[in-house]
Amino acid sequence: MGRAVSVMLIAMLLLLTNAGLAVAGADLLVGPGTIAASPAIDPGQRVMLPAHEITNNSYRALEMIVSVSDRTGDERILPPGEWFSITPDELIVQARSSAEVQVELMLPDDAPPGEYKVWFLFDSMPIGASGMIAAAAVNVSFTFDVADAGQSSARTATEETQVEEHTLTLTVSGGGATEPAPGTHAYGSGSDVELTAAPDEGWKFHKWLGDVADVTSASTTVRIDADTEVIAVFTQEVPDAVGLTVSPTDLALDVGQSVQLTAVAEYDDGETHEVTPVWTSVDEDVVTVDHAGKITATGAGETQISAEFERHTCPVDVLVLPPSSEDPEPVPPGEEAGKGDGQTASWPMIVGLVALGGFGWALYRRHHTQPKR
Repeated sequence: MGRAVSVMLIAMLLLLTNAGLAVAGADLLVGPGTIAASPAIDPGQRVMLPAHEITNNSYRALEMIVSVSDRTGDERILPPGEWFSITPDELIVQARSSAEVQVELMLPDDAPPGEYKVWFLFDSMPIGASGMIAAAAVNVSFTFDVADAGQSSARTATEETQVEEHTLTLTVSGGGATEPAPGTHAYGSGSDVELTAAPDEGWKFHKWLGDVADVTSASTTVRIDADTEVIAVFTQEVPDAVGLTVSPTDLALDVGQSVQLTAVAEYDDGETHEVTPVWTSVDEDVVTVDHAGKITATGAGETQISAEFERHTCPVDVLVLPPSSEDPEPVPPGEEAGKGDGQTASWPMIVGLVALGGFGWALYRRHHTQPKR
């Protein structure tokens, strides 16, 4: 069986310099941030750039697409995208881990001389995120000069032979296995190979990366017409929040009084966990709330506290009583109340106040107090 023989080129001395990191927030880093080639590159030459290392510091797996950007911005020439080979151009970077992307410059024999600059776009989206979670994008630059063809270094090439056999390289991203097993396998040209993905415990199959018949099915096929790479992507099973409860749900406070709120999220796996939502006050002139859920009454009135967690929102009603001129003493139910009118709290009134809870007692206290004399 014959094997493909790639074009052989006489190597020339080429210095690749790189610097810095491209950053999209603290959770996504791509390095190096800039790459420059020196001296000028001959038409027809291939140059392998330093590998780009992608670091995912978040707790979600990232689905990433790497492409040649059409971004411009200076006097250098924007090279055609077909001059570059990106491997892989689609990948999954698991949570709290890193991956590498390799870019190769392949100058055609008729590449015009000049100064060139290109940007590589690393575009990512969290996998399995609920609620509004934004995508992140990173741009990495590469500058190089193309030499005049008349001054190029000498090149020799061998003839490419006819391909009769190709390789299938299977790899796994995340926790799982494949059939055939991960590794490199040889198949005759035109073969259809069946692929099966099986996740480990705590993981789920997400998709295939590569030219397969159905990227979302755990069982699919791939046609081997050339050397082929396929990646089986597995992601960790992360439960989604299906509900949010805040305690207490309504409050009656005096000015200056503080109360700690707590929030509990219910997940689709049946578990419940105390969480820290985003707390906001509708009217901070009545009540304020800090990031931990502690509220403080600042002025008389009625308002709401809102707790937001992922896509769920839960309100808390708050009544703040106005301060009295003197320190009042609440009159217990059944004794005289008001201003000497001889009225007493009947049992039906007591039952009604109990049913109203905190708001009922607040109203009773407000209308049935006597100043000290």
